[in-house]
Amino acid sequence: MLIPVLIISFLVHIYSIGYMNNDPHNQRFFSYLSLFTFMMIILVTANNFLLIVGDCFLTIGMFVMIWCFGNIDYSTVFSLSPYMSENIITLIGVCLLIGAMAKSSQGPTPVSALIHAATMVTAGVYLLMRASPLIEYSSTVLILCL
Repeated sequence: MLIPVLIISFLVHIYSIGYMNNDPHNQRFFSYLSLFTFMMIILVTANNFLLIVGDCFLTIGMFVMIWCFGNIDYSTVFSLSPYMSENIITLIGVCLLIGAMAKSSQGPTPVSALIHAATMVTAGVYLLMRASPLIEYSSTVLILCL
């Protein structure tokens, strides 16, 4: 996921040079755009669920993880998930699924192109792929994903 994020971010930066050519706040725009790209790199290389917080269902799912697993690190959650109740896994999985579906873009600007193509929409898919060792223990969540 790191390579697509970097390639799309690079292309959005190149496109933005022409798009923002006459804007007086050019430096601030590129600073925010670069900061956003940096945060996406951190998101893709993270080893826990904390960096993917985006809405209240995702936050509820993480609180349930902390309550049940005592941790939100991927390795801890994935290693303990076979021993948890399917109802708990279903609750967490549904919250993660709703959180993934809530990711969407904003409007027709270069930043929204970056948000839409490389980050927010993809972050939801990335979240589900990354959490697949957890949600595979809930047939309900697997059917909902399907």
